[in-house]
Amino acid sequence: MTGVDAKTDPMWIKAMLRKYILKTGYSGLEFAILRSPKVDQSPRYPKRDIIKRLMSEAKAGDFAYHLCGRYARMVHDREWAELCDIIDFSDVGRVQVNSAEADEKAILNLWRFSVHIGKPVVMQWRESDFPAVPGIHLLQDRSGGQGIAETTWSTPDATCIKAKSFIGYAGGLGPENVEQALKSIIPASRGRRFWIDCESSLRTDDWFDQAKAERMAQAVHAALPHMFQEVSADD
Repeated sequence: MTGVDAKTDPMWIKAMLRKYILKTGYSGLEFAILRSPKVDQSPRYPKRDIIKRLMSEAKAGDFAYHLCGRYARMVHDREWAELCDIIDFSDVGRVQVNSAEADEKAILNLWRFSVHIGKPVVMQWRESDFPAVPGIHLLQDRSGGQGIAETTWSTPDATCIKAKSFIGYAGGLGPENVEQALKSIIPASRGRRFWIDCESSLRTDDWFDQAKAERMAQAVHAALPHMFQEVSADD
C-alpha cells in the first residue's frame, strides 16, 4: 500500500498489520512512503516529522521507501553518500527506485546501491519477462506509477524461477478489480512468490484514503483466504 501521508493514522497502520497475517506468521501488508525533494508540492511526499510519526507504531520491515524524481536520479548517478545524508534507509525494510532505466548498467547500479545501504532494492520493470537479477526485486509497472490498468502480466523466465527472484505486479490495481486481476497474475507468476502494489486507487483528492485501503485488503483476503490466518469476526 503506497503513499501513506500526514492524514494516515499510525494506530490504523498498526491495526492493519496485525489484522492481515499470513500463515507464515508475517503480516501480509507493507506500507510504502514516497520520498521526493518536492515535499511542499504534494501531500503524497511527507516531511521527516510526519514519516517519524507514521513509523511510530510499527517495525522497519513493515515499511518501504519509494524514491521519486531527484532522489531516484541520485541513485543512478551514484550520489549515494549525499542521499544517505538525506534519508535514513535503516528506517525501512526495502527501497524502490522509481525510474524507467532498466539496462544492464542500471541493474548493476541498483545492485551496488542495495549493497551500499544493506537493503533489498526494487526496480520498476517494463518488459514481458522477469529475468534473474541477483539482489534486486522486480516490480512490473509499465505505466511508471500512473495507475493505468494493466492487461498483460509479466512472467518469470526459467533463470528467474531457478534463482527464486522476488517479483511484483502493479498497474491500476484497486479494490474493485484486484480479485479478477489475481486470477491472471497467479498463473503468470509461474509459482513464484509475488507482491502487488497499489497507489492511485487508494487516494482521494491526492491524500491516502484509509477506507479505500481497507477495502483493498479485504478484497485480497477474499481472493486468497488460504494465504492468511483466519480473521476473527471482532476484527
